[in-house]
Amino acid sequence: MKALFDFEQQRTFGRATVFYVGHLLIGIFGAGVAGVLAGANSHTMSVHSAASFAGQLVALIYSSAICISVITQHRLSYTYYATLVVVLPVSLLFGALGGLIIPAALTMRPTFKEGAALDVRARTHRTIAAGAPGASFGQRLSNPK
Repeated sequence: MKALFDFEQQRTFGRATVFYVGHLLIGIFGAGVAGVLAGANSHTMSVHSAASFAGQLVALIYSSAICISVITQHRLSYTYYATLVVVLPVSLLFGALGGLIIPAALTMRPTFKEGAALDVRARTHRTIAAGAPGASFGQRLSNPK
């Protein structure tokens, strides 16, 4: 259960599928409970409509929250928040069944580690300073041994 809510973990396709199915079951259960409560408390002629609306609302909120959590925990770029433009209408039309596909796919993206760019820059500088074969002639002259 802990691995299901570890949004920072990069998953393989199989683990992303387990993530999707696990959260789909939670979303269906939550939407079902909301639908039952809305249907039981509805005093209108359309109890089915009230229950359906409550289920869609829970699926919309749950799918959006999972998507935002995955983007935040993976430390993905802010441009990934644009996926909410797709997640919101899909989860409104298909519930958690469709709304959780994109967050599950985002869990397969690598997590951005703080300082990763600095580490690459430092390794490149050490390679150039050591006069490695990949360094240009001008770079070797500016960094003699």
